[in-house]
Order: sequence, then structure tokens, then C-alpha cells
Amino acid sequence: MMIDSGAVDMVCPKSFAEKIPIRPEAERRLKTATGHRIPHYGNKKMRFVTQNQKKKKKIGLQVDMNVMDVKRGIFSVPV
Repeated sequence: MMIDSGAVDMVCPKSFAEKIPIRPEAERRLKTATGHRIPHYGNKKMRFVTQNQKKKKKIGLQVDMNVMDVKRGIFSVPV
């Protein structure tokens, strides 16, 4: 999983978290940095757990990841 502040949306490949089903969704029209269109298959509702390093407190996140023809997941974060 790559964290990217320049990414428009959160995406993952079909092979990511294979036990979580792909839910049909209206097609997203996203492009690569070079302008090529990326095929979209739906989305997966994902749950992640991270930990605050200072307080050692676990933090849960729930996000919708767009399933697309990508090689690795991209977690979009605001700047």
C-alpha cells in the first residue's frame, strides 16, 4: 500500500484482500499520471488498523477502495 497526497482517490488491484467481495458501483473515470484511462471494476469496503506511536493507541479506519487495474494499492491522503 502506497500513501499518496497527490492521488485523486483510493484504489487497489483485484488481488488485494481477495476475501472481501467487489461491490458493483458506478464507473469511475480515473487516469494514470500519463493520461491513460484505468479500467474500474467496483469497490471494496476496507477496514484498516493503525497505531499512534506516541500513545500506543490503535486507530480504526474504514474506507471504500476503488478496484481498478493497478499494480498496488494507493491510499489517498489530504495535504
